[in-house]
Amino acid sequence: VEIGFFFFSATKVEFLGKTIHTTPTDEKAENIKVNAQTAIDTAINSGYITSALSVKTVPREDKRIWQIVGTKGTVSITVYVDVTTGKVVSVQ
Repeated sequence: VEIGFFFFSATKVEFLGKTIHTTPTDEKAENIKVNAQTAIDTAINSGYITSALSVKTVPREDKRIWQIVGTKGTVSITVYVDVTTGKVVSVQ
């Protein structure tokens, strides 16, 4: 989190261990089959990151996916995980 950073007042913020989990106001829980912790574990266990900094759902191609921002060494990496299958769909 940086100086001047803000959340919309209806955004839910919680910690999953050392990872910040934000829930956007437009997220529908019934559409999410894979929870945030499982998405984090998938990103780490797949070897793309060694630690997760934040997790949230984001829209992508007419559906929501988990966006996990983490690090591997000193490199910042974003891993995207499908909210229904739990499979990694993209890494940046």
